[in-house]
Amino acid sequence: MTGTTPEEVRTADQAMSVDRLHRGLARLIDLLIFVAAAWIDNPVGPLAGLLYLLIADGFARGRSVGKLLIGIRVIRRRSGRPAGFRRSILRNLPIAFAGLLALIPLVGWVLFLTLGAGVLAFESYMVFTDEEGARAGDVLADTRVVPFVKKTSRPVPAADTSAPADESANGSASDSTDEVP
Repeated sequence: MTGTTPEEVRTADQAMSVDRLHRGLARLIDLLIFVAAAWIDNPVGPLAGLLYLLIADGFARGRSVGKLLIGIRVIRRRSGRPAGFRRSILRNLPIAFAGLLALIPLVGWVLFLTLGAGVLAFESYMVFTDEEGARAGDVLADTRVVPFVKKTSRPVPAADTSAPADESANGSASDSTDEVP
């Protein structure tokens, strides 16, 4: 009987990459959460929004709210383990920096449209030009974004193909989906 161990699943998980559309949708959801929080009373709301941007990928086994809804997660590149809060902060520093610029009174939008837009443009450029879709934050934190695959703690058994093929033909085998207890 052959099965798939958690280590084999993790290795396969690391080999997969996430398309840019799913990454972008997850980021958009997270940015909407940031904007919603930033509109709450000063200074609590904006600071809560920035804090969310920084630590979001440390929750739920490497999944921010956006990544949770889209079905992707952030893992450590070398071990394949979910990103924790430290890596989440490192990974999201460039995005939070752009968000911080937007929050500065009076000149914030000017700074955001110049410096912040430049940072976000560079992040986007990296996602589209890097072979694995890594952005600057991923390089800084040594992380990558992969599909979320629920892992089992036990090996998954292979399908049993030893049953005779003629059981269903003589009516002795029953379909369990039709039975009522």
